[in-house]
Amino acid sequence: MSQVSENSALRKVVQSKYFWMSLGLMTASSMIFYDWYRDRYAKPEVRYERIQVDWQLSTMRMFKIRKAFLEEMEQGLEDKTASNLVKKSSLKMIPSNVVKVPNGTETGVFYTLDWGGSNYRVLKIEFKGKNQKTISKETRIKISEEFQKTDNKDKLFKHLVLVLKDHIQQCDPDRLKKFS
Repeated sequence: MSQVSENSALRKVVQSKYFWMSLGLMTASSMIFYDWYRDRYAKPEVRYERIQVDWQLSTMRMFKIRKAFLEEMEQGLEDKTASNLVKKSSLKMIPSNVVKVPNGTETGVFYTLDWGGSNYRVLKIEFKGKNQKTISKETRIKISEEFQKTDNKDKLFKHLVLVLKDHIQQCDPDRLKKFS
């Protein structure tokens, strides 16, 4: 008789939704802990193999990413004054307006400005023709957060011009006097 009551009590427990919910939570917790523990103490090669599949891209996916990136670049370079209907790009872009590519016969002193978002480089290059050049001075600075994320281009370019002016003052003060 006691076995019958034990069976009926066990049957009630098994039929209870709370039993299954508790069992599921305990199982999931155990599996998560086991996975964490196994991964934590695994060799780096084993850990890499486990996640490698998550980081692989198919050729088709790469083409879709490339197409989306090119579309964003085109939107970033579109004339914003022509229409208010132009979708704003997620990329901050400024047209370079380069009209001619150097051919190696150039002579004279040129300053190149390389601005990559967080760093700014100024180079003084003296071209002597016949593909000969001399880099006289290079200045590198980290652009402060204030200017990296600003939407105020006048403020940003004023800062960049001051860096250029300091560079010219350091390496060629006579040239700066000509333009003052």
